Amino acid sequence: MQRKQGKVLAFLLLLAAAMIAAPFMRTQAAGKLSVVEIDYEAETLTVSTSSSDSYLYYSDSKMKNWECALGTFVNNEYVLDISWVKKTKDYVLTLKGDKSDEVLSVTLPVQNKYLKVKYNCIDESFEAEGSENRPLYWRKADSTTWQPVDDTTVEQMQRLYAKGASLYLRTQQEKGTASNAGARPSKEVKVSLTKQAAAPSLTMKTAGVLTVNDKQEYQVEGDDEWVKVEGKTLDLGQIATTAFADYSSFARDTRVYVRVAATEKKLPSANAVITVKAQEEADSDIEHSFKNSATLELKIPERKKDDEVTREKPSSKNPYEYTIVAADETLEEDAKWTSITSETVLITKEKAPQGSTVYVRKAGRLESKTVYQPESEAWTYTVEEYPAESAVAPGDPSGDADQVDDVTVVDGKVSLTKMEGRNPEHLDFKITVSSYDTDVSKITCGSKELAFTTTKTGTDVINVSITDTTAYEEAVKTRDKAQPVIITLKNGEKIEGKVTLTVLSGASVKTAASFSVTHRKTTYQTGKYEFTIVPGLSIKKDETDPEKRQKTRISKITFRGDELAKGTMWSERTDGSGNYVVTVEEKAFDAAFFKPDTKLNTSYPIVIEMDNGQKVTSGVSVKLFEDAAVTSENNRIVIYEGVGLDGLGNSGSDEKEPEPTIQIKLTFSKDGVAVSKMSWNGTVFMTAILGGGKEIPITLSNLDLKALQLPADKTSLTLPVVFELDNGSIVSTSFWLTLNKN
Repeated sequence: MQRKQGKVLAFLLLLAAAMIAAPFMRTQAAGKLSVVEIDYEAETLTVSTSSSDSYLYYSDSKMKNWECALGTFVNNEYVLDISWVKKTKDYVLTLKGDKSDEVLSVTLPVQNKYLKVKYNCIDESFEAEGSENRPLYWRKADSTTWQPVDDTTVEQMQRLYAKGASLYLRTQQEKGTASNAGARPSKEVKVSLTKQAAAPSLTMKTAGVLTVNDKQEYQVEGDDEWVKVEGKTLDLGQIATTAFADYSSFARDTRVYVRVAATEKKLPSANAVITVKAQEEADSDIEHSFKNSATLELKIPERKKDDEVTREKPSSKNPYEYTIVAADETLEEDAKWTSITSETVLITKEKAPQGSTVYVRKAGRLESKTVYQPESEAWTYTVEEYPAESAVAPGDPSGDADQVDDVTVVDGKVSLTKMEGRNPEHLDFKITVSSYDTDVSKITCGSKELAFTTTKTGTDVINVSITDTTAYEEAVKTRDKAQPVIITLKNGEKIEGKVTLTVLSGASVKTAASFSVTHRKTTYQTGKYEFTIVPGLSIKKDETDPEKRQKTRISKITFRGDELAKGTMWSERTDGSGNYVVTVEEKAFDAAFFKPDTKLNTSYPIVIEMDNGQKVTSGVSVKLFEDAAVTSENNRIVIYEGVGLDGLGNSGSDEKEPEPTIQIKLTFSKDGVAVSKMSWNGTVFMTAILGGGKEIPITLSNLDLKALQLPADKTSLTLPVVFELDNGSIVSTSFWLTLNKN
């Protein structure tokens, strides 16, 4: 009884509260929600409110559980994501606001899953079933852009034929409104366009007749329709009539396309293209001249009239051809013709001697896969007398005759003579030409090109100077022997058998030698190194025997860019074969140890210069060594700024001893060796060297560095710190110090 009374009491309390709140709800909750738009592609539903709702709640048709949508209304509209709604069936979506007094129910339609599409390759169109009469849209598999199937689609599909493509099609969406929920895009249907077959292979067995079959079709350029092939041949003269017009009318090049016809499921093949060239009259203005004493030149240039091309120059697509008939003979039907595919053709005197007749015509073409064109009438020319051959003579030498190369005439030939291993000096000659203005294009000897320069006297004399024969000298194996020189002029003439080149043997190292030198004090530098130089031949003739030439002599020896003094650093003597036996003192290499770029255990050449300017740079080399190496915590070259700083950028102090500035370490290559003195630019460091063994650490104090002095004329100086070892050797390449004026 008490429980029943409690329930009645609770009901009365709720009723009272409702009666109190009812006027307020009617005042505050007036209005409702409405649909603005349903976009199935964007997967959004836009709702508007007429009661200034702040929050949107959504549920299904049962309205049991309500979810509050993220965010709030903006300008009385809310865009709700509906991507989570399944497309496999109709879905009732219910909506309400925090102030609106009505629940809005929207039915989102099921997606059409019954669409079927195929591509008809004959009609070149898409055929759809189950489209619900909605417009079709398509996209490529690798694209997200949908395009309508309309009048432009055929052309777009044709662009895909060459490689094929995977396509997707669907019906377009109908956006929903307040009065109509619209329709989703249908499911996507995949359609494959299989790559079209290659163009058919065609042949022409007779002029202008194509071999075809009844599965093919053809189209003449300018026509819209494809015509089915009937029979096994196509006569181009009958179908490409615009290419065979009379000369009085306007003949034009015409293309004929042939392909394998399409079926419903198979695309047409790619097109085989046959070009039928317009017939032309014979040329009557082909140019002819003599390019040189042994070559006839014909030119068939492009012709224009009022900027319009009236004749194309020969090319692979527009070939001409020529044949030559000997004097007193006639042109035969079976004559052999030579193709011309460029504006200019050169014919040798051997092929077209004086009195012969040259015939030139535009070539008739019979190519099975590309072009057909009948040959034109022939232009003729009877060859006249060729001009005289070019003549060669010595040039005018200048300078000291004993120092220039030989240019003489021997047995009617210009003889050029130079020494191996040095640039030519006044290796000059001249060429006299006739009937044309030309220059030298190339000079070769032993198939290798020689460098040269030319100047001209008038139009008939070419002055030639050989400037470099390196390529020939590197390839030739035989010295002191005249070799033929071939001169090619820019007009194509080759001058052969009129010039020879002799390269006299140069100096060389008899036996290759490599020496190892350890840096030591002067008193210890007693070692000597010996090698033999075989002298070369000089341009100068022997005074006692004019048939022989003098031998070259050693003029100086250098190492690492420094000349070694003769008599104190090196000397020579002659052995029984006339070779020079050279002795180099060990002290000759001392200066190299004081160069910042010198690397130890690296081969450097001893360079021997001969009195003819030749440099022997290979065959004798030296490796430099030291008995210890220096490493530093700083760089290999340490910069010291002078008084006032401790070398590490820290200010000095009068109250305490400056901190050590440079830490270095000596590593010895020999046992039982110690440092006896350490100096820079002659100033000996007072730093005590402690320790022993293979490694010795050394500290260069600030006091030691401050004791260093710059020469009066310098504000900066970089020199090595020199370590003298008690075994007489020196270390100078490992550690360098730069002293800057403070």
